[in-house]
Formats: sequence, structure tokens, C-alpha cells
Amino acid sequence: MPIVIDEPYINQLIAKLNSLRDAVDTATSGQGQYVSQTLRDLVVSAGTNAFEPGRTIRDQVNKTGDTLLTRMTGHRTTMNSLAVGLTELLANSEYIESLNAVTAERFLEFLPGTGTPPTPTPTA
Repeated sequence: MPIVIDEPYINQLIAKLNSLRDAVDTATSGQGQYVSQTLRDLVVSAGTNAFEPGRTIRDQVNKTGDTLLTRMTGHRTTMNSLAVGLTELLANSEYIESLNAVTAERFLEFLPGTGTPPTPTPTA
């Protein structure tokens, strides 16, 4: 099966990356279904501070929540960068494709010293 990477596929990737980025924003901001707690504010009830095993579990879960938050935030940045890069790729591709219609004469106008010289104005 051939691999096809065309504009619709790239647009699907951009949409998916943006959707995942937005999901990370929601999960880490305490909005939507996460209003009651965020990864930074995980609540673990495993006894009191006097109960060593419970305190250890609580501290480990909180540390894991902080680590997960850091990783998710890093992935969010990466997903956003990829989406922006793909969007720019499509824009640049459109521009390059538009240059296919440029005539050789018009192309030469962009090269230094090869453009059409100005027509001299006759003097009377």
C-alpha cells in the first residue's frame, strides 16, 4: 500500500495536533470536566501525616502528577510547533506552486543584472 502525504492528509494532522494541544490545555487548566482538580492539585486521601505509608503514597502520587504535568506541557509545546510548521509548509508550497506560472522573462526580472533594461526615452 503506497504512503500518500497530500494536502488533505496534512490538514488532518494539523487538526489532530491542535485538538490534542487543546486537550492538554483543558486537562492542565482545571476547565471542562477537570474543574475540580488539575494534575498539579491531585488530592489523595491515604491517611494522616502520622501514617507513614499513607503519606508516602500521597507524596509519590503528587510527585507523579507534577512530572506528568511537566511532560504534558512539553508535549503540548511540541504539538503546537509541529502544527505551526505544517501550516507554514502548506503556505510555502502554495506560494511555490504559484511560481510555476511565471514566464522565463518574468523570472529573469528577479535576477540581478538580467532584468529587462529600461527603454530609453527619445530626446527631441
